[in-house]
This record gives sequence, C-alpha cells and structure tokens, in this order.
Amino acid sequence: MSKQIFIVSLMRTNGDTGVQAHVNNFFSFLVANNVRVERVTPYDRGMWIFYPLYALRYVIQWCHRPISVRWYRYVRLRALKFRLRKLLRDEPSAVLYAQCPVSADACLRARHVQSQRVVMVAHFNVSQADEWVGQGYLQPDDCTWRAIRAQEAAVLPKLDAIVFVSAFMRDLVSRRIPSINKVTSQVIPNFVRAPPSPSRSPHRANSEFALVSIGTLEPRKNQRYLLDIVAIARREIPDLTMTLIGDGSDRQVLEQQVQEQGLEGSVNFKGKVMGAADLLPQFDGYVHVAQIENLPISIIEAMAAGLPIFACPVGGIPEVFTDGKEGHFLPLDDAQAAAQILINAFKSQDHFKKLGQAARARFKANFDQAIVAKNLLDFVLLDALQEPGTPRS
Repeated sequence: MSKQIFIVSLMRTNGDTGVQAHVNNFFSFLVANNVRVERVTPYDRGMWIFYPLYALRYVIQWCHRPISVRWYRYVRLRALKFRLRKLLRDEPSAVLYAQCPVSADACLRARHVQSQRVVMVAHFNVSQADEWVGQGYLQPDDCTWRAIRAQEAAVLPKLDAIVFVSAFMRDLVSRRIPSINKVTSQVIPNFVRAPPSPSRSPHRANSEFALVSIGTLEPRKNQRYLLDIVAIARREIPDLTMTLIGDGSDRQVLEQQVQEQGLEGSVNFKGKVMGAADLLPQFDGYVHVAQIENLPISIIEAMAAGLPIFACPVGGIPEVFTDGKEGHFLPLDDAQAAAQILINAFKSQDHFKKLGQAARARFKANFDQAIVAKNLLDFVLLDALQEPGTPRS
C-alpha cells in the first residue's frame, strides 16, 4: 500500500481520553496490517521549541481563561503546521487523518498539493466551543465561543471527507453547518480491540453488586446525579458499590457528596487509570449518566467485557445498545426511577446474565476493531468515495 497515513491530533500519544483511545486503536490496527502510518502531535520529538509557548497558557489561564483557550488552540495549530510541512514534502499522496477542527485546520494549511487529502473525524460533542463551556473555561455565546464555532464553520466545508462516529452528531453538525453536506462523509462508530472472553462470573451469587463508570469528573459527565442513584439503590441493595475511574474538576465536590450521603466505603475514586478497560471484568455492570455524548468508547469497552449497560439515552448512545436487550436506559432527571431500574435488573439474575451476553455479542457484531477499523481504513484512503456534492451515506 503506497499511501502514507498521518494521524494528526492535538493530544499526546498516551492518555485516558476517548480521542487518544481512538487514535491508538486505529494506529495499532494499521501497524498490524502493514499500513504506512505515523502519529503527529505538537509533542513530537524536535518540537521542544514550542514547549515554553505551551507553558505560557497556564500563566494566561490564571489571568483570563477564555484567552488561555485561544492561546492553547493557536499555538498547537502553529506547531502542527510546522511539523506537517516538513513531513509532507516527500509524500504527495499522503492522507491526513485529523482528530479535531484545529488539527484539520493545521492539515489544510500545511499541505503542499491537493492530492494530500485531509479527512477529519468528529469526536466533539456539538462543538469544541461547547466542550470548553462544559469544562468551565468559556461562557455560551461569548466572543471566544463564537470564534471557535466560526472556525469550525470555515474549516469543515474545506475538508475532503468527514468521519462521524454517530449519526446523531452527523445530523446535528449538518444542521449547524449546512455547507458540509457537500463534503463526502460516513458514519463509522468508535471501536476497540476484542479482549479475551470474560473469565468473570457475569453476576455474583451473593448480595454484592459492583458497578463501574469511566469518565472525566466534570459537570457534563453528571456524576453527582450518579451518586444520587447509588444512594437510593443501596436502600434495597446494601452491598452495592460504585467505582469511578477518572479525575477532573468535580472530584472534590463529589467526595463531599459521598460523605454527606453516607456512601463512604461504597464509592471508590480510582482517579486516572491508563488502560482502564482492563479493570472492567472485575465489575458486574457499567453505568453512564452523561448529559450529552457523541459515541463513548467507555461503553463499547464495557460491552466488550460482557457488562450490562445502564446509560441515559442521550446523543449517540441509543446507537450503541438497545433498551432491554444489552442493558437499560436510565432517565436523566429521575434518580428514584433510575435506581429502581438497577434494582430490578439486579434481582433477576437470569435477565442480568442475558444482558451481559447480548452486550458482548453486540460488540462483536458492531464495534470490534477487526471489522470497524477496516471500514475506517477503506474510507480514509478514499478509494471508494463518491465525488464531493453527492448525497451523504
């Protein structure tokens, strides 16, 4: 295969985010299949000259958070452009697989010829501007929020192709930026490598019921609501435990909530864990109550481990599993009802076992790296794409 693929991201190679998991899963598939591939980040060897500029962001952040966001994006765009211009000199038919609008912008600015194709995957929820709002850096409709959305509206229509990991986000973005309907696109879900068949018992014989949730501890992920559900469910399942894997701005308030609700000993904060998916077979079920999601890799990892899924049907989550088959949908605004769903599932061991088996089967059919990564590769290489302007798939 002659084409060189560059996977371009603002993030470091290793980390615990869904973007990093997507990059590393795709990279490992490409290497295993002898595809010429290289990861490109602002932190690559030889990029030390930019490090003082990266650090300056934290000084700016102390003074003005929105300006620190602009600085973060601007400096990394310039760093990626600098790195890519060198890499692309001898690769006239390279494919640049960008992981966000900023990295896509850098690719468009850096390419030497049109035959160097730029494909972006839309990991973001609604817009990167809204994600910064969720992290507390911006206010909706402030000037930086508007600038980020304007950049997305300018960059996305210039791409050669777009990958959406959920139909939900494809439809939402196309309504916000109608001009992208002329760009060839395809919905290709996130994927993970199939783990060995779960060796654990899908459900414990005693009264212990161990749940787990993976995600950054931030308002959008809604762990405060999750703790409310746990507190109610423990009234009928005293030995229920919840493990939160991840860290973030909400950790202190969540720890305080645990104390106020008397959940010490029942809720375990693991913090950031590299390779968190390896821990999943220790648990009975996976819970996810985020307020908005594109297509979370953590749920796919839990299904791969054979865990029943309990999640709020927001964003692309209804595209991942079916209510009553691989798990159960939880209401986003009724902790009592959500807790009762968990209690009912726990009481029926046969039903609980079937949920886990169905989750594993759904993963194998729809989200296994061996299947989905091949589809992504075919699309990224543009071998079978229609000309721009044709209907989206």
